[in-house]
Amino acid sequence: MNYPLFIARKIYNGGDKTRKVSKPAIRIATIGVAIGLAVMIISVSVVLGFKHSIRDKVIGFGSDITVADFLTLQGSEQYPIQINDSLIRALKSTPGIKHVQRYAYTQGILKTNDDFLGVLLKGVGPEFDSTFIHSNMIEGTLPKFSDSESHQKIVISKTIADKLNLKVGQRLFAYFINKQGVRTRKFTITGIYATNMKQFDSQICFTDLYTINKLNGWEPDQYSGAELQVNDFSQLNLITMRILNKVKNTVDHYGETYSAENITEMNPQIFSWLDLMDMNVWIILALMTAVAG
Repeated sequence: MNYPLFIARKIYNGGDKTRKVSKPAIRIATIGVAIGLAVMIISVSVVLGFKHSIRDKVIGFGSDITVADFLTLQGSEQYPIQINDSLIRALKSTPGIKHVQRYAYTQGILKTNDDFLGVLLKGVGPEFDSTFIHSNMIEGTLPKFSDSESHQKIVISKTIADKLNLKVGQRLFAYFINKQGVRTRKFTITGIYATNMKQFDSQICFTDLYTINKLNGWEPDQYSGAELQVNDFSQLNLITMRILNKVKNTVDHYGETYSAENITEMNPQIFSWLDLMDMNVWIILALMTAVAG
C-alpha cells in the first residue's frame, strides 16, 4: 500500500475536524513560500544593485571604450595621439556610441607646508560628461574645464583632502617631473568628491585639459585619448569591435598608432570579481527554490 498517498487522501477527504488540522499546515506552507520568495527577490536585488554600482563607478572614472595609442593601452606610460574634428565625428557616427570626449593624463606631486602626495591628474575639456563626478561631490563645485586656457583649478577626492588636510578654496602647489624638466603649478581647490573606491579616490584629480597638455609638452591637437560612452552596455563587445575596425593600425600625423579597448579589458580583475557575483545569484535562487519546494 502507498501510505503517503493514503494519508494524503484521508487529509483531503476527511471531515471538518481533519480539515481544521490541514488548513494551518497549508497556511504555514503558503507563508513559508511567500517569505522565501521575498528573501530571494531582496537578495538578488541587493547583489545586482551592488554589482551595477561598482561597475558604474569604474566606468565613471574612465569610459565604456577608450581610443588611445597602442603602447599606452599596453602599459602605463602616456603616448599622445592626434584627435581632430574628423576623428571625433567618425567615432560619434559609429552605431551604439552615445558620447565622445577627450582626455589627458599626467603624474604630479601635490605639496602643502606639512606633507606631499603623488597623484594622477586627469585633464578634461568642455565636452566632459560630469554627471558621475557631480553626483559624488560632497563639497564645493565643479569648475568649467577648458581646452584653450588654464584656470588653475582642481578637483580632488576626500581621501586626498584628508591625507593633506586640504579644504575647498585652499591653494596648493603641484610639481611635475617629465621630459620637459621640473614644472610647478599653483592650483585652487574648487571641489571635493568621494566615491568610496579607494583604488581611484587615492590618486585621481581633475583639472583643465589645456593645463595637462602644456605640462606634457604636447601639441594642441594631441591628447592621451578619447573616451566613448555606449547606449547599451550589454552590446559593449560588439561596439568595441566596430570602433576597433575603424581605428586599428591607423597612424596619425605624428606617427602614433591608434587602438581601442573597453572597460572590461582595461580592468579585468574588477570585472572578473563582479562576474563571480552572478554565481552567488544562482546559488541563492537554487537554495530558495529548494526551500520553497
